[in-house]
Amino acid sequence: MSVTQPLPNPFNNIGIQAQRLQFIDKPCMRNNDVESYLLAFERTATREAWPPEQWAGIIAPFLLGEAQKAYFDLEEEAAADYPQLKAEIMARMGVTTTVRAQRFYKWRFNERQAPRSQMIDLIHLARKWLRPESQSPAQMVESLVLDRYLRELPSGLREQCRESRRRFNKAING
Repeated sequence: MSVTQPLPNPFNNIGIQAQRLQFIDKPCMRNNDVESYLLAFERTATREAWPPEQWAGIIAPFLLGEAQKAYFDLEEEAAADYPQLKAEIMARMGVTTTVRAQRFYKWRFNERQAPRSQMIDLIHLARKWLRPESQSPAQMVESLVLDRYLRELPSGLREQCRESRRRFNKAING
């Protein structure tokens, strides 16, 4: 009987152990909850002190569906940059600022759930929408005011503003 050598672990160069990659097979990726999946990855990567410049390469083999398509459709340099990869995945999955604002406004109190838990959920929705880690307080106030303003415009005018904003964003982002 011959003894076979174990296959080399491609993650050894940064000290990642297979058991620490348990977030990879989360149902949230299979159920298209890409936000939860990427958050789990980022928290794991941060806790394990993985170099951020290697995050895209670490997560790439575990992407599924639209997330995987986003990875392969990006230029090689962009696909290797985790923030760019994440932005492309989120856009492909329809997770936009507008969707996040809608989730915040759709939130309703549920008497069958614990109030504290619901408050934390609402704070989480607000943070996802307003992104306090990447926006100044003035930008967050502007987002709130703009959103409220657009919600109160007559529907025809509101749609014109949204279409204009889509064209502007497309021109900037390519």
